[in-house]
Amino acid sequence: MIGVTALFLAFSGIAFLGYILTALFAKIKIANILPLMLLGLLVGPILHWINTGPGSTVVSISPYVSAIAIAFVLFDVGLSLDIKILGEVILKASKFTFELAMFTGIILSLAIFFIFRWNLYLAFIAGFALAGPSSIILPSATKITKINKRLRSALLFESVFTDSLQLMIPILLFSMLTMGSLNLADNMRMFVNFFLISPVFGAILAFFWVFILEEFSQYSKRYSWMLTITMVIGSYGIAQALQLYGAVSVFVFGVVLVNIPKLSRYLEKYTYDIKKEFIHIRDYQREITFFVSTFFFFYIGLVFRVSELNNLLLVGSIILAIIIFLARYLFVPILNDLFSQRNLRSEKIFTTFDVARGLSPAIIATMPEALGISGSGLTDLIFLTIIFTNIIMTAGLFIYAKRAFKK
Repeated sequence: MIGVTALFLAFSGIAFLGYILTALFAKIKIANILPLMLLGLLVGPILHWINTGPGSTVVSISPYVSAIAIAFVLFDVGLSLDIKILGEVILKASKFTFELAMFTGIILSLAIFFIFRWNLYLAFIAGFALAGPSSIILPSATKITKINKRLRSALLFESVFTDSLQLMIPILLFSMLTMGSLNLADNMRMFVNFFLISPVFGAILAFFWVFILEEFSQYSKRYSWMLTITMVIGSYGIAQALQLYGAVSVFVFGVVLVNIPKLSRYLEKYTYDIKKEFIHIRDYQREITFFVSTFFFFYIGLVFRVSELNNLLLVGSIILAIIIFLARYLFVPILNDLFSQRNLRSEKIFTTFDVARGLSPAIIATMPEALGISGSGLTDLIFLTIIFTNIIMTAGLFIYAKRAFKK
């Protein structure tokens, strides 16, 4: 049992470690993502300094920790995007995102099916759970790089939407596995919610919140960030309660909120008095997001469960990580128009190594137990693949930094 003093020291130590690793990235060429995950793995599942077993407090609060991390990080991602730049790259980004996610998901599923001889449903659940990069990990990585805004917008767009697809498709397959049939009505509802209702819901809330900030500006100026992040968390919760995709709604909320003045001259004039509030919100959110993401990387390590590690699982997860990397390498040329000529080589390296998996597959990995399905091998395989893809991305960031930050 960790004492109160040790707990406070550990808490501050993790925050400082995250800051030091980020600040020294250009020198040591190592991002904070993997070290923090490995630290969590060490103090939790390996040394058992913190109880992370089934039924523990750490595991039971996982849905709430994940929800807060999603809300804070994706809102920050939305705030950092220029809607005009996003509009310029969205067609190419959509083509890259959809084709790569579908190709990766299918190839991974078939590889899992033939390597492990699992039920075809479970193979495709695992394959599509690992089909895209993490929307929690990528924003932290882009903030310590020099990639151009158009490429950054495209990659952030990819991570947000593939993260949601990695939940949507496996959940649909879980339903088919448990019920034994495909419900076309539920299938259509999920797609409509994802592509239409969730984004519209986020945009409506953004316009509503700008109205509140403007009309009550004399009361809200001192607390604009706190009130806004409260609105973000509430929006995520309402979207989830309405069976929408809270991640998509929060992302769109952030994009629309900060870009409303650019939509028309009337809106620019209407929001003139609260322009400083947008800057204030963005600056505070950047700091809080760093804090939240630092502890979330550590938390991912804590909740890792590799219960039945064997040679086949170990080799299989390495093969899957390599497939993910090679698939991305094949599709990167789709984004050739978005690379700057000045940093062409380093930006291609970063884009190719952007393979780290995170939150969505970790959530899917815990679902067999909750649904009463025998799938311990699936859980272990997904967690191991998350580790190896993060190792690959860390190696890629190291190579990128040696090229991009050399004098």
